[in-house]
Amino acid sequence: MSFCISPSTRGSCVTMASAMSLPWVAEAGAAPNIPSKRHRKWKACFSKRLYKERNRVERFFNRIKHFRRIATRYEKHAANYLAMLKLAAIQIWLRS
Repeated sequence: MSFCISPSTRGSCVTMASAMSLPWVAEAGAAPNIPSKRHRKWKACFSKRLYKERNRVERFFNRIKHFRRIATRYEKHAANYLAMLKLAAIQIWLRS
């Protein structure tokens, strides 16, 4: 899994799995939003509100994967794939 943290994300908060608490996140100037374990010496700042937003994103990707055309990546060109992704997102939005 790769992430692109550009200079514009400096000072941003990155929400990720606790296993992803890597030094390069801090080097890029972003703060990880990970609930700390009790035994850790270094406690990261943690926002429950931001962590709940992560759940919303994960649920969206779960719903997107129900669309077979997107999950199996039938569209090989990026523009076509993005168009199908937008159509699926609109359909999910209209259902809710």
